Amino acid sequence: MNATQSEQDIKALYNTASSAGLWIVPRDKCCRLLAVMLVFGGGNEAFVMNPVLREACFFAQRMFHIQGGEVPDRDAAVEIQRLVAECGGERNVGGHQPDWAVAIAKEYKFKLRGG
Repeated sequence: MNATQSEQDIKALYNTASSAGLWIVPRDKCCRLLAVMLVFGGGNEAFVMNPVLREACFFAQRMFHIQGGEVPDRDAAVEIQRLVAECGGERNVGGHQPDWAVAIAKEYKFKLRGG
């Protein structure tokens, strides 16, 4: 199987799960993924080049209704804001890297910037 087919399969898996309302990535992990993307994702090629990470983030956006034109999941928004603050805010003030953010970076094979 070539990389293109693999990427298509990953995308299809996440699209099918979100269409069916199945949480194949746990809700709390989706919040953490989006917080990491907000704090550490700017200028980080891994968020564009890693198909599993990219599709997991898109999956979280779909499940929380934050793609635009929908009412977002309020509880998820509050949790994401809390996690972003735990990382030092969107600009990563103080360069703090919580253990859960480091674990996500390790799992999805990218490096956190800052800190």
